[in-house]
Amino acid sequence: MGAVNIHVAVADDSDVRDLARLHHEHLLFHVPFDPRYRPLPPRNYEGVYQELLRDPLAHVLLAREGGGAAVGFVSLRLHSEATRPSGPSWLPSRRRPPKATGSATLVDLYVAETHRRGGVGSALVGAAMAWFRSRGVADVNLGVMAHNDAGRAFWRRMGFAEYRILMRRLTSDEQA
Repeated sequence: MGAVNIHVAVADDSDVRDLARLHHEHLLFHVPFDPRYRPLPPRNYEGVYQELLRDPLAHVLLAREGGGAAVGFVSLRLHSEATRPSGPSWLPSRRRPPKATGSATLVDLYVAETHRRGGVGSALVGAAMAWFRSRGVADVNLGVMAHNDAGRAFWRRMGFAEYRILMRRLTSDEQA
């Protein structure tokens, strides 16, 4: 399906259910690449997105078809050297927004299967890159599953290139 009328906007609290549903679909999409993925019901991700939307180091964009159905999202994270107030630094509510940062991570991007290859992903990446530039970000990192050939091709078309290989071994693996 073509992305004839796609609108990308900053997500807010009214979008949490749509984000949780799309996140669940995103995890289901990755199961063939890593069978250890065990997606929970979408409602389990609502709290995650409520916190993420309040995190000053994060940004979430949502794509809607014609202003209606949510068909994709992208989540972003700034890397910051900003000083943190006392308390656990892993709590998003404890972070201060940075003045500027040199690098950032495009954490997740997902487009509903029915809307792939129609410009939704490109629109989300374009909006994400504009947001990064407005924050003084010089370089953006992301991860993609090694066997996700379509995903890797998409990211190359978006101008990303491999610069590091992340490897993994389970502690339960026997080694000769």
